Amino acid sequence: MPLIVARYLDDDAFTHHTKLDQAVREERITAAAAVPLPTGPRIIGALIAANRDERTFSLSDVELLRILGAHAALAIDRVAVAEERDQALMSLQSDNLELTRGQAASVQVHNTLARVLLTGTQLSDLVTGLVEIIEGQLAVFDRDVRMLAEAGGFTPTEHTDELVRSAAATHLTQTTSELAAVPVTTTTGLHGVLCLRAPAGVTRSDIQVIERAVVTAAILLLRAEAEAGAAGFRRDDFINDLVSGKENPAHLMQRAAKLKFDVRSPYTIHVVRADLQDRRIASLAHEAARPKNGLAGLCHRMQPDERPSAVVLLPGEDARKNSLALAEAMRRASDAEVSVAGAGPVRGGSDVRRFFEEAHACSDAMLRLSGYRLSGTMDDLGFLGLVLGRDKNIHAFVEGALAPVVNYDAEHRTELLHTLDALLSTDGGPTAAAELLHVHVSTVKQRMQRLQRLLGDDWRSVDRTLELRLAMKLHRIGVGASS
Repeated sequence: MPLIVARYLDDDAFTHHTKLDQAVREERITAAAAVPLPTGPRIIGALIAANRDERTFSLSDVELLRILGAHAALAIDRVAVAEERDQALMSLQSDNLELTRGQAASVQVHNTLARVLLTGTQLSDLVTGLVEIIEGQLAVFDRDVRMLAEAGGFTPTEHTDELVRSAAATHLTQTTSELAAVPVTTTTGLHGVLCLRAPAGVTRSDIQVIERAVVTAAILLLRAEAEAGAAGFRRDDFINDLVSGKENPAHLMQRAAKLKFDVRSPYTIHVVRADLQDRRIASLAHEAARPKNGLAGLCHRMQPDERPSAVVLLPGEDARKNSLALAEAMRRASDAEVSVAGAGPVRGGSDVRRFFEEAHACSDAMLRLSGYRLSGTMDDLGFLGLVLGRDKNIHAFVEGALAPVVNYDAEHRTELLHTLDALLSTDGGPTAAAELLHVHVSTVKQRMQRLQRLLGDDWRSVDRTLELRLAMKLHRIGVGASS
């Protein structure tokens, strides 16, 4: 419906709009007439005729304005239609370009995957070929989020690890603006994850390329798993024969050389326990031992209803140090608690059985004491290690328990060892010990503070007290540290 006003700013018969009122003031407009701009059932605007002087608009003026408005609406509508057509054409051209690129990429992907399969190459060749097709960085991870191969300078971060774990857990492709993680699965389960980082943004065609490469990645991972399994069985056989002591030493040395392990140099033997499947434990143990030129496998003791043990051989003479390092490496790789018990060092093929049984007994004790949280050797078990160990050095046990006190007495001419003996022989309190030593209670209290600094804060706990009492009894009969 037309609108006619003689004095626009003074007329309150219609709703004013701030921007239109501002324009009227700036142009010093007084009178105005407006008609709608219709396009079919829609109104797309208004055509306004204005005058700086006060005046009236006749019916013929309004009719002329209406005719002009109809022509203006038609022209505006045509421009809008043309713009929509141009935008649709540009969208079609963009889609066509993307399809053309996708088709070219599809051909490249097909050729790359065929070449990888036919030439029997590795995962590194697969990811290198793929980054030549898609812009970005690409990596292959195993089920434990360990990177197996990469191309384009892929560097794992907490964000990529989280996305890979999510893809592995859900068996579904996971994406962000710059990342895409595609699980590699077969009917037997998950084998790994392909992860793409595209700083320019992950596109639909990028994901399609990666998803097409999953089948090839699965074949390569299955082949690698089969080869690793065969190598694992060879290590199993070698370790079983080494532990049994029935194999010819010269033949064992040759087999060790083929496995790239030197039995002529000192090495330690370890039993590994974790709340994981046996073969999985052995595989993780071997991956952790390999950088240190060690090897791992499953050893069957042929005991009724007993699971095979994951056994690790590591170069070196410090069984405790090797046990702790191996446990830490396996914890990082598996994100699970791992217990490693060690014994040795071993030289050649002799005494392997004895040290294996010691490590196994130590592992059993640690498992009962602390589950999978404890690692070390018999020495870490204190008096339990003395009881369980075969041919254990009793002198070393006494030295380990009492040497700090004995050495302090020798250097400072004190009598802390006698004070410790008195405390262990009584109720452990300063009063009874003072009476036995014929000294003042405050003197005993001062000595107890020194003993705590030398022996540690837990020296009065039940386990430590038992160890110290046993060590003191052995010391009285002349074993170990001398006062």
